[in-house]
Amino acid sequence: MSEAVAAAQQESLLGRWDQVIRRPDPALRPFVRAYTGYISRAVPPRSRHLPSAGVAMIIEFESALRVIGPDTLPDNSQRRTSFVAGMHESYSDTEWLGLSRGVQVDFTPAGAYLLCGVPMHTLTNRVVAVEDLLGREGVSLVEHLMETPGWDSRFQMLESFVAGRLVSGREPSQEVMWAWGEIERLGGTASISALATELGWSRRRLISRFREQIGVGPKTSARVIRFTRVVQALDGQCEPDWAGVAIQGGYYDQSHLIREFRELAGATPGRLLSMRREGGGFSLD
Repeated sequence: MSEAVAAAQQESLLGRWDQVIRRPDPALRPFVRAYTGYISRAVPPRSRHLPSAGVAMIIEFESALRVIGPDTLPDNSQRRTSFVAGMHESYSDTEWLGLSRGVQVDFTPAGAYLLCGVPMHTLTNRVVAVEDLLGREGVSLVEHLMETPGWDSRFQMLESFVAGRLVSGREPSQEVMWAWGEIERLGGTASISALATELGWSRRRLISRFREQIGVGPKTSARVIRFTRVVQALDGQCEPDWAGVAIQGGYYDQSHLIREFRELAGATPGRLLSMRREGGGFSLD
């Protein structure tokens, strides 16, 4: 059974957000990070989503969502209700077109591969409608969740659905999961050549298998993990030592850190902190 983690409320000049978060059953934790129920009354209802080391499934009960990515990405403006967001190589902005109420499931790469049943690079930098990806099963899940009252009942239904998909899904290779684990363990500073050598694979084979089962290559995976760790470390800080943050985060120097933030977040590190102080403004998901 899933278990409670937190219930949170946040208010700012932009509006109010309510969240209820559940951790999955212990047996599912290698595949699912969390279930989140949310209600957002933000005005204007806009948020920035930063690239993260995972895949999210959003099931929305109330209104459509407009997803706006950088101009460099394909399909940079899309309208969705319930969808799966693949691994992203840069930020995207979202605008809720009315009251937002629904649930989100955050998957690890292994869980996403089992759930989706497709080469993960086909989802990279994309948000795909649940019905297009999961077929009739996905449509039925959305319908039943919308009809079910109470977060606890919805989380139980989600967990049963996810467990069933994981059991029937194609497992990712142990070699790719080992390499991913090493990149995570080392905070995005692992040598890709060293990982390939350890596996007895060529770099080309490692990159190809990563794209199939993770969605992006090992170099991009490391880049996103490194960035995510720094963003998480900045939470709650007011006046960071940026040079120290850069070195500790695995960047060459402060200039390297700023360049990466501009590409991945569309903002400097300082601006990202200002967005947080101004009322949330962004999330890692």
